[in-house]
Amino acid sequence: MSILTLKSFLVSTIFLFILSNNVFSQKQTPKTRLTEPDHTITSKIMEKEYQLYISFPKSYSTNDTISYPVLYVLDGRYSYPFFKGVQNLMSPSEALEEVIIVGIREGLDFESWLINRSYYFTPSRDTLWEEDAEKRYKLSEGSLTTGGAPVFLESVKTEIVPFIDKNYKTNNDRGITGWAFGGLFTAYCFINSDGYFTRFGINTPTLWWNNNEILNQAVLRFSENETWDLPPTKVFISVGTVDKPSMKPAMLTFFKQLENSAYKNINIEQQIFDKETHVTTLPASTSRTLSVLYGKKPQNLTCIDFKTGTFKAEGTNYKLQQTIIRSEKRQKETTDGFETQEATIEWKSECNFVLTYLNSSPDGKGRKISVEILKIEGQKAICTATIEDKPGVVLNFELEKQK
Repeated sequence: MSILTLKSFLVSTIFLFILSNNVFSQKQTPKTRLTEPDHTITSKIMEKEYQLYISFPKSYSTNDTISYPVLYVLDGRYSYPFFKGVQNLMSPSEALEEVIIVGIREGLDFESWLINRSYYFTPSRDTLWEEDAEKRYKLSEGSLTTGGAPVFLESVKTEIVPFIDKNYKTNNDRGITGWAFGGLFTAYCFINSDGYFTRFGINTPTLWWNNNEILNQAVLRFSENETWDLPPTKVFISVGTVDKPSMKPAMLTFFKQLENSAYKNINIEQQIFDKETHVTTLPASTSRTLSVLYGKKPQNLTCIDFKTGTFKAEGTNYKLQQTIIRSEKRQKETTDGFETQEATIEWKSECNFVLTYLNSSPDGKGRKISVEILKIEGQKAICTATIEDKPGVVLNFELEKQK
C-alpha cells in the first residue's frame, strides 16, 4: 500500500468514526418510566412498608353506592401491570365482572423484594434453602429468613384489607392471587380458608417447599374431610411445562385431590401452559386467572331480552343490515344510504310483536309487519316476519343484541 493510499485510508476511517459518533449521539436516551404507587402504608406487624397499586373498574364512581369485589395481587412490582393491562383490555367486551385490583409490592428493588417475599410467602422455616439462596443470589449471610406466611396473612387481613375497605367502595367478596412463592402463599391461604377469601389464583406454586409441606397438608385435608363449610369459592391453579420436573406432578396432585373431593361449594379449574417456564407462566396465566375467577358466564337470553336495547339486524334471505335502537314502545332503524325509519311496537305475546311504520315512504307509511322470534342462539334471535299488505312475502333475519 502506498503512502498516499494509506493516508487516504486513515482519513476515511477517521471521517467514518466521527460520522458514526455524530449519528449515534443524535439518538435519544431512553426515559426512566416509573409506576407510582397509589398508597404507601406502614405495617406495624411486619415493620415494613407496602406500596399499593390500584386499578378500578370502568364504572367506578364516588357518586353512587355500588360496591365492588377486590382481587389482591401479590408480587405487585411485576404482577400488577399484567393484571391492570388485561383488565383494561377485557373491559370493553364486558367479559369480566367489575372488580377492583390491588397490587401489593413487597420491596423497592430486586434485593429487598427477594428478601421480603421469601419471608412473607413461605409457611415454615427452611434454613438449608436460606443458605443456598443467599449464595445463589449473592446476598449477605443471614439476610434471608423464611416462614413468615402466618404473620403476613394476619397483616393482609388486619392492615391492608381494612385500609382498602376504608378508602374505597368494596364489599366482602375478596380474591387473592400469586405466582411462584406467591402461588405457594395463595395455596396456604386456601387450605386454611375460613371464607375470608373466596377466589384463589394459584399459579406456578412452589408446592415442593419444605418437603412438600403444603401439598401434604392439602392432600390430607381434601381426603379426610367430606364437607367443607365455605361460601361459594373459585380456585384456579396452573403451571408451565418448562419448569422444574416436580412442579407439574405436584400441581396435578393438588388439583386432582381437590376435584375428587367434590365439594359442592368449590369450583376448581387447572391449566398447564405449554412451553412456558417458571417465569413466563406469570404473564401467560394472568388473563386465565381473571377469566376463571371473574369471567362472566354467557347469559341464556329469552325473548324478553329483545324488547329493549341496541341490536344489529341482518337479513338471511335478503341483503340488508340495520342498526336498531328499541324502547318498550318504539324502535328506530338505521340503514346505510337510507332514511332512518321509526315504528311503534305492539307485543302480542312474549315472542311475537307487530311493527307499525310511522315515516316510511308514502305507500309504506302505516305498514304493519308481524315478527315472530323462532329461537335464540347465544346473543342472537332468529326471526321471521310477514308484511300485512304483501301476502306471501316472508323476511327471515337475525337480531343480535349489542347492549
